Amino acid sequence: MERTTELKSIRIHDFKYSPVILLIENSEKEFPINQTLGHASIHTAYDTYGHIYPSKQEGMSEKLNDL
Repeated sequence: MERTTELKSIRIHDFKYSPVILLIENSEKEFPINQTLGHASIHTAYDTYGHIYPSKQEGMSEKLNDL
């Protein structure tokens, strides 16, 4: 059986994306992540990676409910 695999084109910038997601999911703080990325403003990180944060907001809500 022959399998064909189509690979999605990946830009160099995309390689930066995966570690950031892992850091966010590992509950690292936003400010050090932003410094590591070298962004001038934390808003750049939020604008670029903000779609990841809703899952964190849900976890935060659960923690508040537990309190």
